[in-house]
Amino acid sequence: MVMPPKPSYMLTEAQKAKRMAEIKAIFKDFLKVIKVVSLYPEGNPLPQSMRRNFSERLAQHIEDYGGMLIQVGRDTLTCDGETVYIDKTKEEALAALFFDTGITSFAFLESFDIENICKLLDVIKVYINTTDKSQDLANLFWE
Repeated sequence: MVMPPKPSYMLTEAQKAKRMAEIKAIFKDFLKVIKVVSLYPEGNPLPQSMRRNFSERLAQHIEDYGGMLIQVGRDTLTCDGETVYIDKTKEEALAALFFDTGITSFAFLESFDIENICKLLDVIKVYINTTDKSQDLANLFWE
C-alpha cells in the first residue's frame, strides 16, 4: 500500500533526498530513544528530554513532508522503496522488534502528533519491559 502524496507534499529530487536523509536519522534515533526510555526510570530527565526531542522532531517531519508508510523486513525498514534502517546487530534490532511480532508495515499518518508519539514510546516500553512472554506488540498498539 503506497500513500499518494498530497499536492502540497510534491517534492523536488533535492527535497526527496533531504526527506530520506531525515527519515534515516529519525529511525536511527528511534532505537536510541526506545532503549533509553525503556531502561531509565520514569522520572529521570534523560529519557524525558530524549522523548520530547524525538517526538517534536518526528512530528515536525510529518508536518513538513506528510505521512510515511514503513515496510518492515526481517532486518530492514523501508520507506518509498528505499531502505531507511538496517539492523546491524541484535542490540540494534529495530526492524526485528516489529518483524518478530508480526508487524510487516506501519504508517505515521498526518494526524500523528507529539502526544501519539509519546503513547507509541510508552507502548514499546511496556512491551520491552514485560516479563509476560504472551504480550504481543501489535495487540498493545491496538489497545
